[in-house]
Amino acid sequence: MKFKKFEKRLTGFTLALVLAAQMISMAAVPSHASYTGAFQFDENGKFTVMQVADIQDDSDVDARVVSVLTQSIARYSPDLVVFTGDNVIETILTASNFRSSVDDFLAPLLRTNTKFAVTFGNHDDEGIGAPSKTDQYAYYRSAGGSNFVDHDVTALDGVGSGVIPIYPYGQTGGTPAYQIYLMDSGSDPSNGSYDGCYTSQIDYYCQRSQQYPSVPSLWFQHVIVPDIYTRCMTTAGSGTGFKGSGSFSGNTWYLDPARVNFARSSSSVISDIYNEAAACCTTTLYQSAAHRSSSAYGNKTLYEAWRDYGNMKGAYFGHDHVNEFTCTTSDGIDLGYGECTGLYKTVGVVSYNDDNPGVSIYELSVDGSYTNRYVAESDLAVPVIEPGTPTGSWRFYCATTPNGIKYGFDNGTYDDVYIRFYAGANATGELLYQSPDLGYGKTNGGNSGSITATGVPTSKKINSIQVILPVGTDQWGCAQVCVYYTPSGGSEQLIWNYDPDEKSFDEGTFVNQNISWFQNNNRTVSFDGNGAAAGAMSPQDYVWGTTGPLKANAFVRPGYTFGGWAVSAGGSAVYQDTGSFTMGTANTTLYAKWTPNTYTVVYDGNGATGGSTAPSQFTYGTAGTLRPNGFVNGSRKFKGWATSTDGDAVFSDVQSVLNLETGGSVTLFAVWSVNPVLEPKTNSTSVVDQTNKFIYGLAPGISRADFENLFIQISGDGGLGYAAAGSVLGTGSRINLIDTATGDTAAAYTIVIFGDVNGDGNIDSGDAGNIVDLENYMTHWDPLNDAALFKAGDVNGDGNIDSADAGLLVDCENFLLGVDQVTGLAHG
Repeated sequence: MKFKKFEKRLTGFTLALVLAAQMISMAAVPSHASYTGAFQFDENGKFTVMQVADIQDDSDVDARVVSVLTQSIARYSPDLVVFTGDNVIETILTASNFRSSVDDFLAPLLRTNTKFAVTFGNHDDEGIGAPSKTDQYAYYRSAGGSNFVDHDVTALDGVGSGVIPIYPYGQTGGTPAYQIYLMDSGSDPSNGSYDGCYTSQIDYYCQRSQQYPSVPSLWFQHVIVPDIYTRCMTTAGSGTGFKGSGSFSGNTWYLDPARVNFARSSSSVISDIYNEAAACCTTTLYQSAAHRSSSAYGNKTLYEAWRDYGNMKGAYFGHDHVNEFTCTTSDGIDLGYGECTGLYKTVGVVSYNDDNPGVSIYELSVDGSYTNRYVAESDLAVPVIEPGTPTGSWRFYCATTPNGIKYGFDNGTYDDVYIRFYAGANATGELLYQSPDLGYGKTNGGNSGSITATGVPTSKKINSIQVILPVGTDQWGCAQVCVYYTPSGGSEQLIWNYDPDEKSFDEGTFVNQNISWFQNNNRTVSFDGNGAAAGAMSPQDYVWGTTGPLKANAFVRPGYTFGGWAVSAGGSAVYQDTGSFTMGTANTTLYAKWTPNTYTVVYDGNGATGGSTAPSQFTYGTAGTLRPNGFVNGSRKFKGWATSTDGDAVFSDVQSVLNLETGGSVTLFAVWSVNPVLEPKTNSTSVVDQTNKFIYGLAPGISRADFENLFIQISGDGGLGYAAAGSVLGTGSRINLIDTATGDTAAAYTIVIFGDVNGDGNIDSGDAGNIVDLENYMTHWDPLNDAALFKAGDVNGDGNIDSADAGLLVDCENFLLGVDQVTGLAHG
């Protein structure tokens, strides 16, 4: 049969309308999703996906499988877990059994709030009492709560079919940085073939790819596509090969070495990664109209859609439990299997697994690349030695006692014997290290036989050592176990000598020994900033004789570059930042070594009309002289250098300067003189007649100080000069505007006090007498040189200067009238 979710089967124009509506609204993830957040890359541009494939267990999931999930989550902290089908066994009898199975394998995720999404394989709904996929999906959603990612798009065939967008760091919408497609590849149809994705699912991919053509994507589904044969295998090979399945059953198929991506496979040996025929749908089904895109998208098969639309990086599958390879097609698309997570036995009897369950880890990068790794139970049993962990040189000696005679290094037995280091007493706490097998065949034996191990993590954390025979090994007659550590530059140290009287070990037997040597021989590296202005570094512990990287420098000294670590304050650098360091017998202090930065001063003409000034180089902490200005700007005078285009000059020509910049470059801008302009003071009554060069609107009897402070202001580079002595200004007083940059007179102005024609600054009978004398031709005013007097004397505005004006001035003296100094007219 085909999918059990028949109500979701849409075709033709109806499907196109539904998909278009969903794409326009960007509702690829339904609004009712249990997890309501948005996935995004972390601040380092990374996002981790864990694939769980083919758990395929009954109500009581094998404890080893649950342990693998628990350890994988603890080690890799996946941002998202995808279950790619055959999550429960095909012989599930009741809905209760189904729920019990799901509860078992979801427990590690729910304990850690790990987000997960689910799709299905061909067996999930196959059991006699199995709930439908729709009901199963509903239970995952209910059990998962806020950890369940409901990516299912209701318009698509299958259950658990859709996309999960991953956004850039700090972004929760818009264009994704990556897309994870998780699709239901169907149940087993009645024609004997496996099923595959349908038109609605392929069209959905094509339509999203048109919307986000460059966004990288990974695709996960249960059953692999037939293209694994036609694009990644050959019938002309040799070595490991299998008779194909379905449409490919007529030939033996070999992996094409040119297509195998060993870097993305679990091993570089084909016989390790290719262990069964790829079980896919038939080409008849795969190429049928129901399994192609619609005509709007070119009637493509699923692979052809990946090739011709969007930016598909790779597709990963489950279903075939013992294949662990990835191939890269000629189109650059990866086709691969996920590590099988289950310990499935066909009909409960025949093992269909490699007895080494695991998961697959995909680390996505925001730049569009990704890495993948197969992580098996055996991998999780080996402690991860983090880069940067101090390491030492070790020797392990292990002897047996056949017939009472000691033989070096377990010579004569076939047992697996291991040495383990633990952080806690009595082999408790963190497992820090497990040695290689010390068993038969590791050396030629004899009392001198030993294994020398390098790269062993060596720190004060080591508190106990254990020698152990794992379960499944033979009995072992132990004569002696010795553990030696050789500090760099020192002699070999005996850490533990276990010398029983021909002790007999059974499988699973172990002996523990608490030790304090590493605590007693722990030393400290302290870090001195040696002139740093900021930053701090905590000490670093190393066991005597171990080698490892130093911490990254955290000190800051403006104007200087960190150049490494010296062993004295004034010494030369002997260790680089994060460089390799070997601890000696005593505590050590390392001193930051600083190198002064050089910086460049760039000179900007800032509007210059010609000339140039070459950049100059300076060393931080050392004074230097600025270059002489080489720019010109017409008649404007160079005033100095500013730090901004509109700033004031802060440096003079060829000035000595110190530490203008901590590194890189700094630009200084030429400051040019500005032609002065005499202007009325803001909010004053003064008037500056730039045409006739008169200044009026002042107060009779005005002093120079009030004139400068209350009535006028100068913009540009200018000052005032006075043609005559005296502190009081009157009509005819000459004011010179001086260009202070050049010393030249930029303009000359004449003061006008209306009513004051004798130039004493006051309005009185003396001025009236002068006007009467002018009227009676007893005195003469030159129209050019005495223009200010003519302007000041006509206070009645009739255009004449006569006795009528004189009479008004007498009235002013007697406080009967006043003269408006802006209009020049007498008023009552």
